[in-house]
Amino acid sequence: MASITITVSDTIKPIITPTGSDATLEVGVDTYTELGATVTDNDPAYSESVTVGGDTVNTSVPGVYVVEYTAPADASGNTPDMASITITVSDTIAPTGTVSINSGATYATSTAATLTLSCADSGSGCSMMRISTDGTLDTEPYIAFTTSSPVTLPGPDGVNTVKVQYKDASGNVSTGVISDTIILDTVKPYVLSSTIIGPNTIRVIFNEVVSSVPADYVKVTITPPGDDRTILTSTSGSTTIDLTFSGTSAASGATGTLYFASPKDVAGNSVAAGSASIADGQSPNVTLTSASPNPVWTTFSVTATFDEPVSGLLVGEISVTNGVANTLSGGPTVYTFDIVPTAPGPVSVSIPTGVAQDAATNTNTASSPLARTFTPLNLVGFRQPVDMGTILNTVKGGSTVPLKFEIFQGNTEMTDTTLVTSVKPTLPFTCTTGTPEDAVEEIVTTGGTALRYSGSPDGFFIDNWKTPSTSPNKCMDVKVTVVGGATLTGHFKFK
Repeated sequence: MASITITVSDTIKPIITPTGSDATLEVGVDTYTELGATVTDNDPAYSESVTVGGDTVNTSVPGVYVVEYTAPADASGNTPDMASITITVSDTIAPTGTVSINSGATYATSTAATLTLSCADSGSGCSMMRISTDGTLDTEPYIAFTTSSPVTLPGPDGVNTVKVQYKDASGNVSTGVISDTIILDTVKPYVLSSTIIGPNTIRVIFNEVVSSVPADYVKVTITPPGDDRTILTSTSGSTTIDLTFSGTSAASGATGTLYFASPKDVAGNSVAAGSASIADGQSPNVTLTSASPNPVWTTFSVTATFDEPVSGLLVGEISVTNGVANTLSGGPTVYTFDIVPTAPGPVSVSIPTGVAQDAATNTNTASSPLARTFTPLNLVGFRQPVDMGTILNTVKGGSTVPLKFEIFQGNTEMTDTTLVTSVKPTLPFTCTTGTPEDAVEEIVTTGGTALRYSGSPDGFFIDNWKTPSTSPNKCMDVKVTVVGGATLTGHFKFK
């Protein structure tokens, strides 16, 4: 008998197929659900389960996680290859936060301040911060994040800004502006002046607004007779306080001493109790005013009023845009000077800082600008009976000709006769032949009269000019000049 042997073998490994796939998740935002894997084999009897191993995915911690899948060998001893997926948990979201100076206070009386800081991060957590007081986050080093930090305000007095930038453990930095502001006021209030302005009233002027006035004042001593008075009433807190006091009315020329206890400004700065006679440690302030209306049409005067006597002010140190300052006079508290505009348009006048000093050598602060617009006067005319241009107006010598004209500043018609500085004829001269002529149709019989304005509704200036009795065929010009130098000229020929 003959035979053959047939061997059926199984050499194929089972195959593991993950249900999920590689993925990238955002820390603290996305979640991960393990989906497991399936295993298949060519042996229908194979029914093993997949075991999940490797890394446990933690979406709260950035990192790379490898999840591994294994299964037992089949009946033939074929062990499946391990399968895996990679889950990357990344941190790409920047932290956010806030900053508060001195717990959100409006004012600070010292440059030493405290920051309250908060930072939120959905991922790796806030770890670092940097603080800027110069307005720009650039070279400031990062330091460990903390919820409270001292800071030195940069000054000067006024609005001070602190900016903060946060960084999380993954290196993400906050975006946008995270900042807070506070008004720095380090100037202590002091009395500029105290003056008796009425029989029982004293006016106290401070360098800034003070509060709690009634409780701050103890008494007033009036000399003569040198007795103490009790404060009865007070106006509300401001830079100027009027106090009424008890007792006999103060005599004309009386003086006194004001005693006070710690007046405070709105920021909380206070002065130790004492009298109104305090040392001068503050810079003199100056205010510019002018009685000239706006716009101006010629040179105008400016008054510089300092809040205390000063010296050293020079006319060349006065700042003028579109003009020149001259003729400085006055002092030591009130000075006056003239401004000569250069060209039509805006004129700005100011006194710079540091050009004058008080008795204690404190130099002045800069003034606020004084603004005017220079709009020069212009003449319109002459009206009939006088012709303009090159025409010679013919008239009999000795006649009286009404010279009619108008003065404007911009679109505004002026009516003040003092704006006319002169109405002046030239000397007779030989006429130029060939010049067109036209007879003056209106002659008045009043003789020469003073310049006047005719009034509404069709107002104009009239100067009745009595022509000289001169030789026939002689010519003469008449020129009207107004403040600022504008002129109007008419040409005449005598018959």
